[in-house]
Amino acid sequence: MKKIALIIFTLILISSMTKQGFAQNNGTHSDDKFRACMVSIKSSENNQVQYKNATQYFSNEWATTLQLQDVCYYLPNDKLKFRLCMMAYPNIIDKNNFARIYDLFSTFSYVIKLYHNTQAKDDSLEFESHPNGGSSSNTPSENDCDTSDEEFSHILTAIKDQRFANAQKQAAKIYIEKKCLSMNQLQQIVSLLTMDADKLELIKYSYDYAPFPEKMYAFRNLLTFLVSKQKLDQFLIDKQ
Repeated sequence: MKKIALIIFTLILISSMTKQGFAQNNGTHSDDKFRACMVSIKSSENNQVQYKNATQYFSNEWATTLQLQDVCYYLPNDKLKFRLCMMAYPNIIDKNNFARIYDLFSTFSYVIKLYHNTQAKDDSLEFESHPNGGSSSNTPSENDCDTSDEEFSHILTAIKDQRFANAQKQAAKIYIEKKCLSMNQLQQIVSLLTMDADKLELIKYSYDYAPFPEKMYAFRNLLTFLVSKQKLDQFLIDKQ
Protein backbone atom coordinates (compact mmCIF):
# COMPACT_ATOMS: atom_id res chain seq x y z
CA MET A 1 0.00 0.00 0.00
CA LYS A 2 2.87 2.34 0.85
CA LYS A 3 4.51 1.56 -2.48
CA ILE A 4 1.32 2.46 -4.34
CA ALA A 5 1.03 5.73 -2.44
CA LEU A 6 4.70 6.51 -3.18
CA ILE A 7 4.20 5.81 -6.90
CA ILE A 8 1.11 8.05 -7.03
CA PHE A 9 2.96 10.84 -5.21
CA THR A 10 5.91 10.53 -7.62
CA LEU A 11 3.62 10.73 -10.66
CA ILE A 12 1.88 13.83 -9.26
CA LEU A 13 5.25 15.47 -8.60
CA ILE A 14 6.51 14.72 -12.11
CA SER A 15 3.30 16.02 -13.63
CA SER A 16 3.53 19.21 -11.58
CA MET A 17 7.16 19.79 -12.57
CA THR A 18 6.30 19.20 -16.23
CA LYS A 19 3.48 21.73 -16.11
CA GLN A 20 5.69 24.28 -14.40
CA GLY A 21 8.39 23.79 -17.00
CA PHE A 22 5.87 24.21 -19.79
CA ALA A 23 4.50 27.38 -18.21
CA GLN A 24 7.99 28.82 -17.84
CA ASN A 25 8.86 28.01 -21.44
CA ASN A 26 5.55 29.40 -22.63
CA GLY A 27 6.10 32.57 -20.60
CA THR A 28 9.57 33.00 -22.08
CA HIS A 29 8.16 32.48 -25.56
CA SER A 30 5.47 35.10 -24.89
CA ASP A 31 8.07 37.55 -23.55
CA ASP A 32 10.06 37.13 -26.74
CA LYS A 33 6.97 37.89 -28.79
CA PHE A 34 6.21 40.98 -26.74
CA ARG A 35 9.75 42.27 -27.15
CA ALA A 36 9.44 41.74 -30.90
CA CYS A 37 6.11 43.58 -30.84
CA MET A 38 7.64 46.55 -29.01
CA VAL A 39 10.57 46.69 -31.42
CA SER A 40 8.19 46.77 -34.39
CA ILE A 41 6.14 49.55 -32.77
CA LYS A 42 9.13 51.68 -31.79
CA SER A 43 10.76 51.30 -35.22
CA SER A 44 7.72 52.63 -37.10
CA GLU A 45 6.47 56.21 -37.26
CA ASN A 46 3.22 55.13 -38.93
CA ASN A 47 0.49 55.09 -36.29
CA GLN A 48 -1.66 52.61 -38.22
CA VAL A 49 1.25 50.20 -38.55
CA GLN A 50 1.90 50.53 -34.82
CA TYR A 51 -1.77 49.82 -34.05
CA LYS A 52 -1.84 46.84 -36.41
CA ASN A 53 1.25 45.30 -34.80
CA ALA A 54 -0.24 45.86 -31.35
CA THR A 55 -3.56 44.20 -32.23
CA GLN A 56 -1.77 41.21 -33.73
CA TYR A 57 0.03 40.63 -30.44
CA PHE A 58 -2.77 41.26 -27.93
CA SER A 59 -5.38 39.31 -29.89
CA ASN A 60 -3.23 36.16 -29.84
CA GLU A 61 -1.25 36.27 -26.58
CA TRP A 62 -1.91 36.39 -22.85
CA ALA A 63 -0.60 39.72 -21.61
CA THR A 64 -0.25 41.89 -18.52
CA THR A 65 -1.64 45.33 -17.78
CA LEU A 66 1.89 46.72 -17.76
CA GLN A 67 2.52 45.40 -21.28
CA LEU A 68 -0.70 46.99 -22.49
CA GLN A 69 0.33 50.28 -20.86
CA ASP A 70 3.69 50.18 -22.62
CA VAL A 71 2.06 49.76 -26.02
CA CYS A 72 -0.71 52.31 -25.44
CA TYR A 73 1.97 54.92 -24.75
CA TYR A 74 2.85 54.88 -28.46
CA LEU A 75 -0.72 55.19 -29.77
CA PRO A 76 -1.56 58.76 -30.83
CA ASN A 77 -5.16 59.16 -29.62
CA ASP A 78 -7.75 57.89 -27.18
CA LYS A 79 -9.81 56.23 -29.89
CA LEU A 80 -7.06 53.79 -30.87
CA LYS A 81 -6.17 53.19 -27.22
CA PHE A 82 -9.81 52.41 -26.45
CA ARG A 83 -10.11 49.93 -29.33
CA LEU A 84 -6.87 48.19 -28.38
CA CYS A 85 -7.81 47.95 -24.69
CA MET A 86 -11.24 46.57 -25.54
CA MET A 87 -9.71 43.95 -27.78
CA ALA A 88 -6.91 43.06 -25.34
CA TYR A 89 -8.98 42.88 -22.15
CA PRO A 90 -10.12 39.22 -22.44
CA ASN A 91 -6.44 38.14 -22.62
CA ILE A 92 -5.20 40.30 -19.71
CA ILE A 93 -4.06 37.98 -16.93
CA ASP A 94 -4.02 40.56 -14.12
CA LYS A 95 -7.41 42.22 -14.53
CA ASN A 96 -7.23 43.44 -10.93
CA ASN A 97 -4.57 45.93 -12.15
CA PHE A 98 -6.49 47.01 -15.24
CA ALA A 99 -7.58 50.31 -13.64
CA ARG A 100 -4.04 51.58 -14.20
CA ILE A 101 -4.88 51.81 -17.90
CA TYR A 102 -7.36 54.62 -17.28
CA ASP A 103 -4.57 57.12 -16.55
CA LEU A 104 -3.43 56.85 -20.18
CA PHE A 105 -6.59 58.53 -21.52
CA SER A 106 -6.93 62.28 -21.91
CA THR A 107 -10.72 62.13 -22.44
CA PHE A 108 -12.78 61.02 -19.45
CA SER A 109 -15.63 59.73 -21.63
CA TYR A 110 -13.36 57.00 -23.00
CA VAL A 111 -12.42 55.98 -19.46
CA ILE A 112 -16.09 55.59 -18.58
CA LYS A 113 -16.83 53.58 -21.74
CA LEU A 114 -13.82 51.35 -21.19
CA TYR A 115 -14.77 50.65 -17.58
CA HIS A 116 -18.41 49.88 -18.40
CA ASN A 117 -17.42 47.50 -21.20
CA THR A 118 -14.73 45.63 -19.25
CA GLN A 119 -14.47 45.61 -15.46
CA ALA A 120 -18.04 46.71 -14.79
CA LYS A 121 -19.37 43.81 -16.86
CA ASP A 122 -17.11 41.36 -15.06
CA ASP A 123 -18.33 42.67 -11.69
CA SER A 124 -21.98 42.42 -12.71
CA LEU A 125 -21.54 38.77 -13.73
CA GLU A 126 -20.66 37.93 -10.14
CA PHE A 127 -24.06 39.10 -8.90
CA GLU A 128 -26.48 38.82 -11.81
CA SER A 129 -27.44 36.13 -14.28
CA HIS A 130 -28.43 37.00 -17.84
CA PRO A 131 -32.11 36.38 -18.67
CA ASN A 132 -31.20 34.63 -21.92
CA GLY A 133 -28.55 32.51 -20.28
CA GLY A 134 -25.82 34.08 -22.39
CA SER A 135 -22.63 35.73 -21.32
CA SER A 136 -21.58 39.35 -21.48
CA SER A 137 -19.43 40.38 -24.41
CA ASN A 138 -16.35 42.59 -24.20
CA THR A 139 -16.53 43.64 -27.82
CA PRO A 140 -17.51 47.23 -28.65
CA SER A 141 -20.99 48.00 -29.93
CA GLU A 142 -22.49 50.79 -32.01
CA ASN A 143 -23.53 52.43 -28.74
CA ASP A 144 -19.87 52.89 -27.80
CA CYS A 145 -19.64 55.70 -30.35
CA ASP A 146 -20.66 59.01 -28.84
CA THR A 147 -21.10 61.20 -31.94
CA SER A 148 -24.71 62.40 -31.71
CA ASP A 149 -27.00 62.80 -34.71
CA GLU A 150 -26.84 66.56 -34.35
CA GLU A 151 -23.05 66.64 -34.25
CA PHE A 152 -22.84 64.20 -37.14
CA SER A 153 -25.14 66.41 -39.21
CA HIS A 154 -22.65 69.25 -38.74
CA ILE A 155 -19.82 66.92 -39.78
CA LEU A 156 -21.60 65.99 -43.01
CA THR A 157 -22.26 69.66 -43.79
CA ALA A 158 -18.63 70.60 -43.14
CA ILE A 159 -17.44 67.91 -45.57
CA LYS A 160 -20.01 68.78 -48.24
CA ASP A 161 -19.08 72.47 -48.06
CA GLN A 162 -15.61 71.70 -49.40
CA ARG A 163 -15.43 72.69 -53.06
CA PHE A 164 -13.15 69.94 -54.38
CA ALA A 165 -13.03 66.18 -53.93
CA ASN A 166 -9.52 66.21 -52.46
CA ALA A 167 -10.59 68.77 -49.87
CA GLN A 168 -13.65 66.65 -49.03
CA LYS A 169 -11.47 63.59 -48.56
CA GLN A 170 -9.05 65.46 -46.34
CA ALA A 171 -11.85 66.84 -44.18
CA ALA A 172 -13.47 63.40 -44.00
CA LYS A 173 -10.21 61.77 -42.88
CA ILE A 174 -9.80 64.30 -40.09
CA TYR A 175 -13.29 63.61 -38.74
CA ILE A 176 -12.88 59.84 -39.12
CA GLU A 177 -9.67 59.97 -37.13
CA LYS A 178 -10.84 62.35 -34.41
CA LYS A 179 -14.47 61.29 -33.88
CA CYS A 180 -16.01 58.03 -32.74
CA LEU A 181 -18.24 57.15 -35.69
CA SER A 182 -20.57 54.20 -36.17
CA MET A 183 -20.44 51.98 -39.24
CA ASN A 184 -23.57 53.67 -40.61
CA GLN A 185 -22.05 57.12 -40.11
CA LEU A 186 -18.87 56.07 -41.89
CA GLN A 187 -20.92 54.83 -44.84
CA GLN A 188 -22.75 58.15 -45.04
CA ILE A 189 -19.43 60.01 -45.17
CA VAL A 190 -18.12 57.78 -47.97
CA SER A 191 -21.37 58.32 -49.87
CA LEU A 192 -20.64 62.06 -50.07
CA LEU A 193 -17.89 61.35 -52.61
CA THR A 194 -18.70 60.85 -56.27
CA MET A 195 -15.83 58.91 -57.81
CA ASP A 196 -15.17 55.26 -57.01
CA ALA A 197 -11.44 55.91 -56.63
CA ASP A 198 -12.09 58.53 -53.93
CA LYS A 199 -14.63 56.32 -52.17
CA LEU A 200 -12.26 53.36 -52.19
CA GLU A 201 -9.45 55.48 -50.76
CA LEU A 202 -11.68 56.68 -47.94
CA ILE A 203 -13.02 53.20 -47.21
CA LYS A 204 -9.47 51.88 -46.85
CA TYR A 205 -8.59 54.80 -44.59
CA SER A 206 -11.66 54.13 -42.44
CA TYR A 207 -10.73 50.51 -41.84
CA ASP A 208 -8.42 51.18 -38.88
CA TYR A 209 -10.96 53.50 -37.23
CA ALA A 210 -14.17 51.53 -37.81
CA PRO A 211 -15.78 49.99 -34.68
CA PHE A 212 -16.36 46.77 -36.66
CA PRO A 213 -13.69 46.55 -39.39
CA GLU A 214 -14.70 42.94 -40.03
CA LYS A 215 -17.99 44.28 -41.41
CA MET A 216 -16.40 46.59 -43.97
CA TYR A 217 -17.65 44.32 -46.73
CA ALA A 218 -20.94 46.25 -46.47
CA PHE A 219 -19.17 49.26 -47.98
CA ARG A 220 -18.97 47.30 -51.23
CA ASN A 221 -22.47 48.50 -52.09
CA LEU A 222 -21.24 52.09 -52.12
CA LEU A 223 -19.03 51.39 -55.14
CA THR A 224 -20.32 51.51 -58.69
CA PHE A 225 -17.86 49.53 -60.78
CA LEU A 226 -16.95 45.86 -60.42
CA VAL A 227 -13.23 46.56 -60.60
CA SER A 228 -13.54 48.89 -57.60
CA LYS A 229 -15.46 46.26 -55.66
CA GLN A 230 -12.81 43.68 -56.50
CA LYS A 231 -10.10 46.01 -55.23
CA LEU A 232 -12.00 46.39 -51.96
CA ASP A 233 -12.42 42.62 -51.71
CA GLN A 234 -8.68 42.12 -52.10
CA PHE A 235 -7.95 44.85 -49.56
CA LEU A 236 -10.20 43.17 -46.99
CA ILE A 237 -8.67 39.75 -47.69
CA ASP A 238 -5.17 41.15 -47.17
CA LYS A 239 -6.27 42.67 -43.86
CA GLN A 240 -7.37 39.33 -42.43
